[in-house]
Formats: sequence, C-alpha cells, structure tokens
Amino acid sequence: KVVGADTRCMADGISSVGAFLRVAQPDDPVNNLYLDFNIPIANDGVDPIDSLQVLIDIWAGCINTQISEKEQDIQVKVFPNPATQQVVFSVIGNPVLQSLQIIIHDVSGRLIEELNGQTGSVIEWDVSNLPKGIYLYKIIRNHQYNYAGKISVN
Repeated sequence: KVVGADTRCMADGISSVGAFLRVAQPDDPVNNLYLDFNIPIANDGVDPIDSLQVLIDIWAGCINTQISEKEQDIQVKVFPNPATQQVVFSVIGNPVLQSLQIIIHDVSGRLIEELNGQTGSVIEWDVSNLPKGIYLYKIIRNHQYNYAGKISVN
C-alpha cells in the first residue's frame, strides 16, 4: 500500500483503483469460493486496500484473539508451543462433547493433518517426524470456522 503504486491513482493520494482477495479451497466451485472480497473501485479519498482490510476484519472477527464475538463460547489451549514431540489441543466449548475438526497446514498451504475430536476432550498430535517450521491450524465446529492459530515445531 503505497500512494501511487498504481500511477493512475497518484493524484487521488491512494495506492490503487481497486483491491481484491480471493481464497479457494481445493473443492470450491468457481463461483463459490471460501473467501471472495472485491473492492472494484474506491470511494473518494478512501484507499481500496483500507476498505479490503475492513472486510477482512469483519470476516475474521476479533483480530487479537482470532475468535469472532459470536463464537466466544469456545476456549482453546494449544501446548507446548513451540513443540518437539507432540502438541496437545484442549478445546472447551458449549455444549460439551460436540464434535470438531482440527485442520493443519504448513505455511505453503499444503494439508498436513486432519484431526477429529470433541469439545471437552484432549486431542494429541504427534509432530516428532515433521520438519522444523511453522504450522497453521484451524478448528471447525458445526461445519463453521471457529478458531485459528500457529504452532512452531522445533
């Protein structure tokens, strides 16, 4: 985001005419992507990247905790982090014993593991054979994204 990155916008003091972010999961239909935000043209004096950031913030929920306000009935503890042998996911939610899925990717987006469990239980993940690095996880409950975070494997 640099004023004039798109030279057509230099006089307006913005970085670009529009902005978009499209994220597809492998089996998403072309016209129904996992995430599809588009700011085709900026309002006067508003950088389209700022407008895109507002959409992302609304979609992702609370930036600091990564938990949307409507999903605060879930508590997640992931330890140890960083890890060398195993990672423990402790997910407490209301109602207790509700099924959930933990999906883990490497930083390039490659699927590493899918773990299944229930709220109110402990789910263990063996990381002893993984290369060192950062891994991203998301927790899905009731077929809805509830929480995301990072795990460092040393």
